[in-house]
Parts: sequence; structure tokens; C-alpha cells
Amino acid sequence: MSKSFHLWRSWNFKVIHGARLILFFSLICLTGCGEMHRPTLVKQKVKISIVPTFSLEMTTKCYKPLLDYLANETGYEIEYMSALDYENYLSTVAGARVEIGYQNPALYLTLKKTCQASPLAIALGSNESKYSRGIIITYQGSEIEKITDLRGQGIGITSERALGGFLSQRALCQREGLNLEREAQLVYFRTQDEILRKVIEKKLKAGFVRQDVVEMETTVWVSGRSPILKIIAYTDSFPNWCFASFDHTPKEVAIRIKEALLKLNPANPKHQEILKTAGISGFAETSEEDFLPVKKLLQELQIAY
Repeated sequence: MSKSFHLWRSWNFKVIHGARLILFFSLICLTGCGEMHRPTLVKQKVKISIVPTFSLEMTTKCYKPLLDYLANETGYEIEYMSALDYENYLSTVAGARVEIGYQNPALYLTLKKTCQASPLAIALGSNESKYSRGIIITYQGSEIEKITDLRGQGIGITSERALGGFLSQRALCQREGLNLEREAQLVYFRTQDEILRKVIEKKLKAGFVRQDVVEMETTVWVSGRSPILKIIAYTDSFPNWCFASFDHTPKEVAIRIKEALLKLNPANPKHQEILKTAGISGFAETSEEDFLPVKKLLQELQIAY
């Protein structure tokens, strides 16, 4: 063989061998090195908003365990979207494109029209009922004993949209012949726990709140559980708050959140603590029929929703 043939074969072997080395090291980078630098999977973010019945501090205390549970159970990254007060809740849901809302039935009915809201699960009270009441409170020693004694008095409310904190009490007063807008002074507060404080401190004569707000706020009780608040009236019972999805909520998100809520079991110690902190005993299936009493109330009060 010629010398040139030997040189060509030697060069060709080096090229082929070099190509094999490049392929070998490329495979290492695609496997071993890839394991070291594999990107972290980004969790899907889900925005949830809750009507601010309480101060931000108390809202966090009550609902953070529940939101943490939903994150762990669904695998979503839960982003809590805080509304400043009742009046800003609807705009928060629409403006921030919140996927899941937790609100009273009156607000739900409005959201059903504006955002095609659909109920996912309804909260159960301490008696495992879907229904609860509003109350009218004053402080012990107050001269207010009955509804008609509210004439000329300052009454604390959070919003005229609040079901257990205004609408149900308004209907009760109306049946007793008391026109709140004309014959009483409505004093607005951001949260119902703030109303409790003002009444306790005797800086406010009366307040409209949900019954469970008083039950959850243990500081309204003194030693021996003697109440320092006086309840002068209870409203009719109305559906509890519900979780709902909206027209822009991905179907899979709605399904998984609903399943997680219905999975909460008070017989499970961890679940029981979550529910107790939120002031409820669980969640149940719900339908539009559950909200008929609210529709009737709004019709009685001639309020469009």
C-alpha cells in the first residue's frame, strides 16, 4: 500500500474516534449533567379571595390553615387576593380575575350574574347545618332591650351587602316597623370584629354581626364565660358562605378545589383543627336551591342583585 493510503486511514480513524468521543460526552451531558440542572417544575397558581368579614390579622388566623390545606391537597400555588372591605370584594374578583371566591350567598347571587359564578361547596356550621343567623348586639347594661329601642341609636355595620351583618337584620327591623335609614344612624366599619370591639368598649350602642363571629371571637367572654355582650334579636336562618368558581376559572381547578373541600373530615384530627380555626365543621354539596331563601329576602327588601 502507498504511504498516502496509510496517512488517509490514520486520519480517518482519528476523525471517527473523535466523533465517537464527542457523542459520548454529549450523552453524558444529556443524562448526568442534565440531572444536576433539571429545571424545577412551576406550580399552577390559583387566586382565591375571601370576603373580609374580619381584620386582615384575624382573616389570616382563621383561613391560612385552610388555604395551606388546599395548596397541599391540590398541588396548586394558592395566591390569596385580599379585598379591603365588602364594597371592594366584587371589584377584586373581577379586576384580579380571581379563580375561586368564598363569600356570603347575597354576594354569590350578584357574582352569578356578573361572573357566571357556580357554587362548589357550602360551609357547615357548628351544628353541621348549611344555615346560620345574624344577630343584633349591644353591651350589658345598655338601655336597649328590643328592636324598637334602636331608634336614634348608632348601629355598626360593615356593608349594606352583608347578609348576616345587615340585610337579615334590616328585614327584621322592617317587620317591627323600624326604618333603619330614617330612624337610626348607620356607622360603617371595615370588619365585624371591629364592631364587636366598639360595642364591648361602649363606644358604639349596637351592632349587626353574624352569630358565628361572636362565637369565634372568644375575647368577648370574661371569666366563667359570662357574656359582656347582650343579644337583643336573632334573624331568620340563611345559607352559609359558599366557595364558588367563575366563568374564567379552569374546569380542572374548580373540580380539584371542590374535591379537596368536600374531603375535609372533622373525624380527622388535622382536618378538625383546620375547620375549627375557620369556625366551621365542614363543607357539603350545594345547589341553586340552597340560595332560594336569600332571593326571597332580597325581593322582600326590594334589592336588585
